[in-house]
Amino acid sequence: MFAQLPRLEDLEDKSFDAFAVERAATGETIDPHPKLRVLMQAAACTRAVIGSC
Repeated sequence: MFAQLPRLEDLEDKSFDAFAVERAATGETIDPHPKLRVLMQAAACTRAVIGSC
């Protein structure tokens, strides 16, 4: 009834570093909020009323 799945094996490439991939993908900033706060302060801000158009 169920298909026989192959057994999982360790990665063959011993030089692969999953933690390095995660750092490259997500960045090394532990808390992104200070950087976001600076970017928000530098950006132009426009107030709008929803449904006013």
